[in-house]
Amino acid sequence: MGDDFDLHCGGLDLKFPHHENERAQAWRRDASFRDIGAITAWSWWAGEDEQVTRNFTSLTHLAETSDPRAYRLLVLRSHYRSPLEVTTDTIADAERALARLDAFARRFELPALAGDTLEVASQHRFEGDGEALYLEVGAVLDDDLKTPLAVALLFDALASANSAADGGDGSRAQDLADAINALFGALGLSLHSREMTSIRSVLTW
Repeated sequence: MGDDFDLHCGGLDLKFPHHENERAQAWRRDASFRDIGAITAWSWWAGEDEQVTRNFTSLTHLAETSDPRAYRLLVLRSHYRSPLEVTTDTIADAERALARLDAFARRFELPALAGDTLEVASQHRFEGDGEALYLEVGAVLDDDLKTPLAVALLFDALASANSAADGGDGSRAQDLADAINALFGALGLSLHSREMTSIRSVLTW
């Protein structure tokens, strides 16, 4: 992980005194007990509790019985300071949203951009309305990491891209589609433009 990292995450139950003690223990010292280490993490982040029903007992079980991306989308649609409810209904709703995203990816022949193929902003060229979308999504993520609002903006843009394509404005539609794909990829959610033969083949964490 290197000498230091940007974000150290944990659950709300670890907010105090766990993080404070962990930070103190993490300082590296030499034989004479002089501090020689840098700051271990620049930000310490405690997320809200996750509520899981008896239908799901583990992430492994969830990955075996549903599209693993559904859980990632479920997390993105819930603010980190709000409780996350994992039920058959919320997973099914997330899978319906994924089906919409994948249909969109097929329409615009978008490549998968998550996992090993993750793109960052500096590697993607945003054009036209796609650039405006990138700036808008970036602004809400900079504001207390409001991922639910970011996801909502991306789905609104998806509707706009489809409307533009239907209306014959292919350039605007493609600019938006490429930006939507890159931004979802940056959030770790890969859109699939082809049918996958097994659930395991879409496992991207």
